[in-house]
Amino acid sequence: MDTLVLRRTGFYAVFRREVHIIAHSPFYLLFMLILPLCTFAMLAAVFYNEIPRDLPVLICDADNSSMSRQLTRMVDASPALAVAGDVHDVQQGANQIREGKRSDLLYSGGIGTRREARRGPRHNRFL
Repeated sequence: MDTLVLRRTGFYAVFRREVHIIAHSPFYLLFMLILPLCTFAMLAAVFYNEIPRDLPVLICDADNSSMSRQLTRMVDASPALAVAGDVHDVQQGANQIREGKRSDLLYSGGIGTRREARRGPRHNRFL
């Protein structure tokens, strides 16, 4: 067979046509080259440190018992969390979270009395 005939038909012709369409269309360039590279860069940046470290957490210590103070020390000692401050009520902490100043609020109200009453722990988390 003649090589000129093969270039006009078959795989080579389809390949040339598709490359021409991709090269001259901003839509195809965006979705086939630019966005996948941006997505890869974003995921690489997110997982660069592997584990989140020192996330700022607010503490709302309502009962101020020895158990809640121990819980605050344990949270601060963990490598993933950092106690960023304490608030006096949950609403004040919720406002700081909504403003983007902090990432989470740990409410330790009644932890000492629940332990003394031999009831299971109640975890409160405000998102």
